[in-house]
Amino acid sequence: MSGNNLKKLRNKKGLTQSQLGEYFGLSKTAISLYENNKRGIDSNLVKSMAEFFNVTTDELLGVPPDNIKLEVNEPAQIYSVSDVDKILEDTRMALKQAIGDGLITEEKAAEAVELARRQLMLVLEQKK
Repeated sequence: MSGNNLKKLRNKKGLTQSQLGEYFGLSKTAISLYENNKRGIDSNLVKSMAEFFNVTTDELLGVPPDNIKLEVNEPAQIYSVSDVDKILEDTRMALKQAIGDGLITEEKAAEAVELARRQLMLVLEQKK
């Protein structure tokens, strides 16, 4: 489970760890352990918490959706390495937002940027 998602959802509802724990018959310590990824959570509790927060179990668990969409405002003109750098910076900003929204992990975002960099450099090489 992504404890970070649980913490975000709890804070969004304006609840303390104690209040959330009370609702589910758990201690403040148990909630803290979940939020800090120090303790696993059973599937029944995941379902109950997802219902409580009005999110899917995937959202609560931090499972990224299959269809993260990044908008491309205009076709990229790639004539130099600085063009590649600009596109990658735009990509990083979009992925940073997706990380903040809990849609993707930092590791996966870094992998996506590296893959994009390789592809863009290939495009640039083909133009030479």
